[in-house]
Amino acid sequence: MSWTEALPLSELSAGHTTVFKSGEHQIAVVRTRDGEVFAIDNRCPHEGYPLAQGTVAGCVLTCNWHNYKFDLRDGTCVMGEEAVRSYPTRIQDDIIVIDLSPPDPEEQRAKLWVSMDEGMRDHQMGRVARDVVRLLSLGVQPAEIAVYGARWDALYAEYGSSHALPVAADILHWMDAHPGPQAAIPLVQALDIAARTHIRRQLRLRPDPQDPGSDPVAAGVRFCAAVEAEDADLAEAIVRGAIARGWAKAELTPWLYKSVSAHFLDFGHQLIYLTKLIELLDQVGWEHADPVLSSFVFGVVNGTREDLLPEWSSLNKHLDSLDGELDALFTASSVAADPDWSGHKALIEVVLDGRRMDAFTALTEALRHRAPLTTIVDALSEAAGQRMLRFDPALDPDPSTQDSWLSVTHIQTYMAALRHAVANHPSPDVLRLAFFGVMFCHKGRGLDAEEPQVPDQPWPAHEGVEPLLDAVASKRRLEALGRTEAWLHSNEDLSTLKTALMALAVEDAVTRPIVVAHIIKNTIVAFEEHDATGSPTPVLALIALLSSPVKERRVHRVTREAIAFVTEGKVPRSIM
Repeated sequence: MSWTEALPLSELSAGHTTVFKSGEHQIAVVRTRDGEVFAIDNRCPHEGYPLAQGTVAGCVLTCNWHNYKFDLRDGTCVMGEEAVRSYPTRIQDDIIVIDLSPPDPEEQRAKLWVSMDEGMRDHQMGRVARDVVRLLSLGVQPAEIAVYGARWDALYAEYGSSHALPVAADILHWMDAHPGPQAAIPLVQALDIAARTHIRRQLRLRPDPQDPGSDPVAAGVRFCAAVEAEDADLAEAIVRGAIARGWAKAELTPWLYKSVSAHFLDFGHQLIYLTKLIELLDQVGWEHADPVLSSFVFGVVNGTREDLLPEWSSLNKHLDSLDGELDALFTASSVAADPDWSGHKALIEVVLDGRRMDAFTALTEALRHRAPLTTIVDALSEAAGQRMLRFDPALDPDPSTQDSWLSVTHIQTYMAALRHAVANHPSPDVLRLAFFGVMFCHKGRGLDAEEPQVPDQPWPAHEGVEPLLDAVASKRRLEALGRTEAWLHSNEDLSTLKTALMALAVEDAVTRPIVVAHIIKNTIVAFEEHDATGSPTPVLALIALLSSPVKERRVHRVTREAIAFVTEGKVPRSIM
């Protein structure tokens, strides 16, 4: 202990407070009306206002700026948010002596994690942000905080993993530009998405692990059968048992890809989430798989199987006609692929503008002619980016339709997830996912604007990032696209632009958490797909999104839908 003399007891009368300073310490020393002496940090942990100027009643000190109240005996916050540090005191020879020993870092970290839990539960994001900064300052790694957000989502999500899961993975791409405590800037965006969705929600009850046996392949068959039967308890119990057995990526990813390829789930979310789940666990370690992975499985079981809708019947019939041929088609497009296949542009055109059955046929013929799977994914990625560039911004604020900017962004993130599926799970399952992608992109055709939404002539020159960002922020779409095209044609390194757009994504350019999540995801995907294909389209698609007004609140729309449904029996209009 490091006992330090503060001041004579006689200089602090009962019912008064004074400030004692020693080195970096600034301490409020309180003598209550009963004569007890306490010492706490003078800076209120909320916003730093001086507690010595607060009001004392009994053993409770109130910060008069925001009415936060602290128990002087241990610093506990009895009204407000996080606790304030307290210091042991004693009276020695009529001198107030304070122990200034530094707190044990392990004990401090443990208290901060508990405080984080409390802040997340009530969505106290100021408190969460302060605790994140304190944890980072104590040496906690950003990845540990990111996986904490994914874990929080997994434990509380009512129907399985939410957007908090992919954002937890994506946000780690921001760390290089945010060293030390600055990492809190992107991390708290991810935690906000996790916390807001589950405010004061109870922990979801999960089934106990079930031993899957010693054969991962046989266990995977039972797992996929449980998912198909929508037996969430059994599916989750099997995967939890597999994790407890020590199985990880090699054993589990074949199960997961097979389960998400059986149906087109939730607007493509489940394939996207699976990609980010694998990315996150690869970074932080598969020892964190439970509960994140089990929550993802619960979401797969609960996911809407959109391929069961009537409009998907044409694709289902086409896939049925290929029954027994998918293995051969996969071999043709992977092991026996023809690197000189030249149908790339034709496939893009039919997916964007052709008839739906022609698009399915075009993909089938590409596979039969040994088109490399990676080249097919390149074509579908290009079509997805073009679909975003064609999106009619007038649809976004239109209260008469359910479709919006977010609808069309899923197409590009789905294709990026398809690319990861081809790399992580080379099997005939990925062909079903590719056909789903063709259908998904083709369905978006109804969101195209009647007139092109791109510059009708080249921008004169690349003039740097600031004018481009100004055009984005001011929603001057054509100028923003023109400046981006000029940058891309200049052959200059894109790292400056990427860094600037990544910064924009976490600086509250948009506010609604679901919109923030999609901006973050599409920023990463745009540059990943540009790197993979060499095409300017993914980056231009991102700029089109960022430079268009986005309607974030939907209360007016859902109220209109309610009136139409309840009074007239009208079904909400959806184009996709």
